[in-house]
Amino acid sequence: MAAHKLAIVLGSSASALEEFDGAQRYLSANGFEPRVVCVNGAVRISPVKPYAFCTVFTPAESAKRFLEGVDLEGVRMFSRRAERGAFNAVRSKWRGDSGLYAVQIALQELGFAGVILAGCPIDASGGTLCPHSEMAEPTKADRFKPAWVKALPEIRERTRSMSGWTRDLLGAPCQHWIAQIAAQTPPRHRSRS
Repeated sequence: MAAHKLAIVLGSSASALEEFDGAQRYLSANGFEPRVVCVNGAVRISPVKPYAFCTVFTPAESAKRFLEGVDLEGVRMFSRRAERGAFNAVRSKWRGDSGLYAVQIALQELGFAGVILAGCPIDASGGTLCPHSEMAEPTKADRFKPAWVKALPEIRERTRSMSGWTRDLLGAPCQHWIAQIAAQTPPRHRSRS
C-alpha cells in the first residue's frame, strides 16, 4: 500500500475544513493516509497535526503572524528565505503564493507523488478563515495566477484541487488520478533536516 504517497496542502479559504474533510475521506477510502502540509494560517485550523508548514513569508513574519502558540514539534518547516531557526530555506521556483510554494515543497522536497489542494482556490470568492491571508482581496489572488500557469507543465499531472480557480486549472481529484498516483514511484526527496 502507498500509505503516504499523497499530501493534502491545506490553505485557509472559508471552505478549507470542509474540503479537507472531503479529500481525507476520499483518500482514506482508497487506502491512503495523506500527510498534511499547512500553508500560513492554516496551521492554526488544521484538524490534524501537520507533517510540514510552508510559507513565502520570512520565518520572523511567520512566527508573528501564524505560529505563536502552535505545537510545531516534529513539523518540517519551509520558507523561501533563510534565517536562523527551525526553517529549511528553499527558493520559491515560480514566485507565487504560499499554496504554490507548498506544492513545490511537497513534490520536490518531500517526495510526494501527488498533492490535493484543500482551501487553496486562488480566488477570493469564498473568503478566508485566517487573518493575514494572501487571498483576502481579489486583486491579491489574481496576481498569483500567472505563477500557477507558469508552474502548470511541472505540476499538472501530480496536483489536483478541491475548489475554485485552481480546480478549473488542475482538475479535481478522481478515482482514475488516484490510481495513477498509486502506480507511480515517487521521486527521491531531498533531505534537508
